[in-house]
Amino acid sequence: MSCEKPVNSSLYLDTSTCNNDSSSNYVSHSSKRYRYVEVGKTNAIDVGDSCQVEKMFRTSWPRNDDPNISYTDIHNELEYGFEISWLYGICESFCERGTYCYHNDDNSVQCAYNGA
Repeated sequence: MSCEKPVNSSLYLDTSTCNNDSSSNYVSHSSKRYRYVEVGKTNAIDVGDSCQVEKMFRTSWPRNDDPNISYTDIHNELEYGFEISWLYGICESFCERGTYCYHNDDNSVQCAYNGA
């Protein structure tokens, strides 16, 4: 997030101690901007009045909702990236209705009845 005014929110992690790239095309550099990171699901209502979203990144890092997140945690999440799975789509076309599917040890799709 880039904001015209400071934001006091537990949702935002202040990045003022980080080295911000002054060549950013996203904001005007004629006045000071306040930069923050918001981790987790971002709703439009959570974006401050004087703020704009500069960048968004997806990750599938298995994290909890601990509000005490650090810069190291954020770096690890971004470094992890995200996973794309086609298993759900394969299950619908490969397995019968009322079953679930999974990858076995050979990385093959297997179907099983619920409760089996």
